[in-house]
Amino acid sequence: MNSAVALQPSPVRSAALAPAAAPRHAVGFFLFLLVNAALFIRPAEIVPALVGWNIYEFLILACLALSIPAVLEQFTAKSLEMRPVTVCVLGVFLAILLSHLAQLDFVKLDENGRLFGKIVVYYLLFVGLVNSPARLRVFLFWMLVFVTAPIFLSVLQFHGVIALPNLKQTIDNAHDKLTGKDVDFMRLAGSGIFNDPNEIGVLISVAFLLSLYWLFDQRSGALRFLWVAPLVFFLYA
Repeated sequence: MNSAVALQPSPVRSAALAPAAAPRHAVGFFLFLLVNAALFIRPAEIVPALVGWNIYEFLILACLALSIPAVLEQFTAKSLEMRPVTVCVLGVFLAILLSHLAQLDFVKLDENGRLFGKIVVYYLLFVGLVNSPARLRVFLFWMLVFVTAPIFLSVLQFHGVIALPNLKQTIDNAHDKLTGKDVDFMRLAGSGIFNDPNEIGVLISVAFLLSLYWLFDQRSGALRFLWVAPLVFFLYA
């Protein structure tokens, strides 16, 4: 009897040896990557022919439609208990709506409701679709690619290599203490939400940190030292 018991596999050991369930919603995850590509590269602001095309809105709605199960899973009692941040995000969204509704300000209710509503949808898609360490690594890799594109275009525009109409550089001025004169100088700027030099600076900082992550990722072997090149580029930018 003791021998029979000894030969039975331990439930804990069996669970450890069992293959991990494959992450679901592969199509939704692919569309979510495209959503981020549209968000950061902003093709409609680079290619004049695409002006007026709601590329980001179309992609995120398509991603949401194909990822409804992943989104609905986050509204279960167990999921909300495990992720209090979700409760916080939904609570802020509700507070925004109620604050404008209490003042009967329907214009701001519509404007800010839609604005923060997009953030809520993005958050729910991120949590529901980037649901494994492998997917997180894929997401971080493509995020670095996506944020590098607008920075690269901004640097080219800054040096006059290209002339995109929506990448107008910012002209600032400062007082030169040596000459006693005000001097105008150009600052690096991107397009759309990154047109402010400070905003493109935030994007460069994020890209720099992501490059550091891949540089110190020993699973890539010697190839990880290739990330030194983009690090130097981001420091230059």
